[in-house]
Amino acid sequence: MDIVKIDLLGGLQEVEEKMELIMEEMAQHISRSFAPRSISGWAPPMDLYETPEEIVILVEMAGMKSEEIQVVVEKGIIKIAGVRNNPIADPKRKVHQMEIDFGPFERRVRIRVPIDEDRIQAVYKDGFLIIKVPKGPELSREIIVK
Repeated sequence: MDIVKIDLLGGLQEVEEKMELIMEEMAQHISRSFAPRSISGWAPPMDLYETPEEIVILVEMAGMKSEEIQVVVEKGIIKIAGVRNNPIADPKRKVHQMEIDFGPFERRVRIRVPIDEDRIQAVYKDGFLIIKVPKGPELSREIIVK
C-alpha cells in the first residue's frame, strides 16, 4: 500500500487571506449602506451648526473646484449639488482599494427657522464648503379671536 501525504495546512493560508478580503469588503459595504446618501447615489459628509445669529452648513468636498459646486436656496431649502471627477481615470488601471466617491451628488437641507435668504454666503476653501445662513426676524402672526 502506497503512503499518500496530504498537506492540510498548505492551502489554509490562502483560504484565510481570501476570507479576510471577503469580510473586509462586506464590512465596507455595510458601513456604506448606512451612510447618508443623496438622490444621485453619494453624498459628501456634512455638519450643521446653529448659533444665535445664523445656521452654518459645513460640507466636505475635497478635490473640487468652486465652479463645480452649485448652491440654490428656495423656500427655506438649500440645495447643494455638483460633480466630483476622478483625477485618475485611466481605463487600464488595476484597482486594489476604492473608498473615494466620484460623480454627481445632491444634498438638500431644510432650514426650519426663519432665515434671511438675501444675506446667505457660501465660501469654498481647503476642500470645505461653508454656507452661512443668517437667521431672519421671528415670524409672528396675530390670531384674531372672533
